[in-house]
Amino acid sequence: QKYEVDELTRKVSVYFKLADGSEKVVQAKCLIGADGVHSTVRKFMFNSETEPIFHNKVMFRAVLPKDTCPLPAASLPEQGVQYTWSASSDRDLFSFRETGPDHFAFTATKHITARPPLP
Repeated sequence: QKYEVDELTRKVSVYFKLADGSEKVVQAKCLIGADGVHSTVRKFMFNSETEPIFHNKVMFRAVLPKDTCPLPAASLPEQGVQYTWSASSDRDLFSFRETGPDHFAFTATKHITARPPLP
């Protein structure tokens, strides 16, 4: 429903209205908006009804256990190192890096000409 930022305590309070009509308050040091393309957090933070702008790129990210990677362990980057490749153009990228002793993250970015339908 709303949020408040206390400059003195440097805490964020977020007020939720639950399905049963009751309210809940959550306090934290930060608020992370990872709620998708139609972000409620973004609308609260920037008091905006602006819709996202499509820039002809799609992106996929994942964190996976190392034992699911089909590459030999020796070919995975060391912690703190990221490998990045460009495909047929500088607009298509693939990268991966170690995120911990047992996991790695990869990202793929693809330039497309048509806007995909939004959910």
